[in-house]
Amino acid sequence: MKYTILIILTFGIGISSFTQIPSKVQLSLQKAGKNKIELEKVITHYQHEKDSLKLQACFFLLTNMNGLTHVDSANLHVFDTVFGVYDSLVTNNIVVHKQETEYPLIDDAWDKIVEKYEDPNTIELPDLETVKASFLIENIDLSFQAWRTFPWAKHLTFEQFCEYLLPYRMNNEPIMPWRNKLMKKYAWLPDSLPDKKDAINATRVLYNNLKWFLLNKKLWRHPLLGSDNLHLARAGTCINKTDLNMFVMRAMGLAITRDYVLYWGNRDSNHYWNAFVMNDGTFLDFEALGAIRLLWQGRMPKHAIVNPIVRFGGWSAKMSKVFRETFSPQKGTLVEDNKIGIRVKIPYEFERTRIKDVTSEYMKVADISYQLSKRENFPKYIYLCTLNEKEWRPAYWARVQSDGKALFKQMGADIVYMPCRYENWRYIPEGNPILLDSLGESHELVMSKGVFPRAEFGFDNYATRVSKGSSYQLFYFYQNKWILHSEHIAEDKAKITFENVPQNTLLRLQKVNGSKNERIFLYSNGIQSFY
Repeated sequence: MKYTILIILTFGIGISSFTQIPSKVQLSLQKAGKNKIELEKVITHYQHEKDSLKLQACFFLLTNMNGLTHVDSANLHVFDTVFGVYDSLVTNNIVVHKQETEYPLIDDAWDKIVEKYEDPNTIELPDLETVKASFLIENIDLSFQAWRTFPWAKHLTFEQFCEYLLPYRMNNEPIMPWRNKLMKKYAWLPDSLPDKKDAINATRVLYNNLKWFLLNKKLWRHPLLGSDNLHLARAGTCINKTDLNMFVMRAMGLAITRDYVLYWGNRDSNHYWNAFVMNDGTFLDFEALGAIRLLWQGRMPKHAIVNPIVRFGGWSAKMSKVFRETFSPQKGTLVEDNKIGIRVKIPYEFERTRIKDVTSEYMKVADISYQLSKRENFPKYIYLCTLNEKEWRPAYWARVQSDGKALFKQMGADIVYMPCRYENWRYIPEGNPILLDSLGESHELVMSKGVFPRAEFGFDNYATRVSKGSSYQLFYFYQNKWILHSEHIAEDKAKITFENVPQNTLLRLQKVNGSKNERIFLYSNGIQSFY
């Protein structure tokens, strides 16, 4: 009994005598509940090891674990058997990742599992309350081994190491070890590099080795995936591929993260890709799933005059705002700003705190100043939106001042934005659209009294082509809503003519009973400019 008491007292002294525990770490320990003893084991381990950097890395993880959760389920492992189906089909050359062969087979396998075990019924478990000491210690030790061993990693600062190489998770996937297995699987990397200090080349070689991972949007049905299942699936969404890249590259000492756009500035949907820290300390982005804009094919010059165009097959996309994921919460997020004054409901798109605005690393940016119309009470925030899936979707936010002015900082150029307020989970147009042109000048699109007596319109290449004999409707934007101008039947396979078209306003063509989301455009001097 005396011996047991002595151990407890010694442990208690050990955690407080070597190094003072930062207050934020103490807060995390308090929130850990019964798991506090596991986290204290990690601290004590590195206090005794007397490696000051490892101890600081431990503090970094424990501080920033606060608020993180991961998915879990009592029967989640049963659903992982669907990846055995993936693996078997690929191994036997049955699956070529095309809709007519893969999707029915995978859907059938998934449905049979659901029929037998019902849904996974996933829950979110706090990391602080569940992560074990052995897992964190292995993660920290192997991260330092990669940083201190691989020549292409030695240029990293401690801050870069902590944010982009040390983290034990990529998303909110189930917590399980992955570094040791991947370090063994990709141990061939050093021998394949002529210049072992070149981080770009190390990234390129690993990227080329991961080209077997292909696009498959069906994996959204499964909870977020860890490294093992991603290697089995061999396919997934852009988010899945960025996760895979980060698992593999971080295991091999590359400081890599994920950049994203909430919604494209001139196309439907959003996108995620990767960026890593080069030898000079700056970031280089690369497309996760193999589009043309790859790191070894060059990149747009920094602060380019025009918005960099990301090309996907026959269409291109422009960035309104680019965010970079971090492990630690960042200043300047909407969540942090909303703590000042009376709190209001904010959109789910901006509930993230572990992101930073990096738009200026991709293109020339410009601020947009906006004046709200006079009223008794202004909303706390206003949002700049782009058209996405026929709805206005947010690019960024700004706090509204007492005089109704709002300043949107560092916006991507060559895009039409719509100022909107957020009410009842919807974005409601607040005034006239704003064109931020390629030179960074903003122009409020106030519809003029003049009209174009006769105007010929076609469709953007991304949308449906005009087909002869089909009916099309022309809409224009006025007083915060779309108004039907007229409907005509196309007498030509490429163009359709309308008369008395309003000037200096957003226009949109829509095929009657058509399902395609057509793009907005401006018309001037006989030219359509799509956005």
